[in-house]
Amino acid sequence: MGQYHSPGIKKTWAILLLITIFIVASGGCTLSQKAVSEATAPYGTDTPTAPLSNPDDWQAATPGVWTRNFRVEPPYTSAAFDMPAVRLDPALISLRVHYKPTFFLTIPEWLDQLDDPLVVVNGSFFTAEGYAVGLVVADGSYHGNSLEGFGGMLQVSAGETRVRSLVREPYADELYEQVAQGFPMFIHPGGEAARTGEGFDDPSRRTMIAQDMDGYIYLFVTPLGRLTLRQAQQWLLESEFNFDVAFGLDGGKSTGLYVKNPAGDLLYPSIDPIPVVIAAYPR
Repeated sequence: MGQYHSPGIKKTWAILLLITIFIVASGGCTLSQKAVSEATAPYGTDTPTAPLSNPDDWQAATPGVWTRNFRVEPPYTSAAFDMPAVRLDPALISLRVHYKPTFFLTIPEWLDQLDDPLVVVNGSFFTAEGYAVGLVVADGSYHGNSLEGFGGMLQVSAGETRVRSLVREPYADELYEQVAQGFPMFIHPGGEAARTGEGFDDPSRRTMIAQDMDGYIYLFVTPLGRLTLRQAQQWLLESEFNFDVAFGLDGGKSTGLYVKNPAGDLLYPSIDPIPVVIAAYPR
């Protein structure tokens, strides 16, 4: 497959497990050694929005893309905040992974590099040098090595988009056009709660990806660092959605989201620049 073996990544499951424990314990932050402040000013305020239970507040941004703000309140968080969400219809939208090893770009810089995407969200975890943790496939170009025994995967092949549990269905050297892996798993296939562990009670910014039983893809970002992994899992499981599977993408200072909207583009910039993003385009 022409895999790229990054010097910062080892193939053994033991090393990847240590990386997992490190990231989860640090609240979902990138494997970056940059000292950047926890500034939250770019993300706006906590102005109340519609309640979680209201199913009618999805706003069409472009064909196949809807946006919505959820008011997340205790017990899902210690302090209420607004969580932006995006719903994607794979029948109308194609997802692509973009990766520039060792190059770090902000979300606006990524927009300058890409061909008019409808949505851009931060993707896989990476090392301080900018090498992917786990497998990344960007337009058929393979980088890194798959996570083993933990985590999840977004995969695109022959027009089919799927969110997958690597715990229940390990990667077996299949060929895909696009892949982004991440962790931890929140929901296993069939809507089953994934096992939680150490580090799940540390609040941080989060980026989550899910697929419901009808095949729609969902992206959630928490611009304020108020959600633990355990609370994120609880919210996903108890929300109005019939989620089939869900896992975490990179979070912490990497969390960022852009949505094109004729009424006004939405931009939640990541604090740190990032080498890998997931972008949505019209079919």
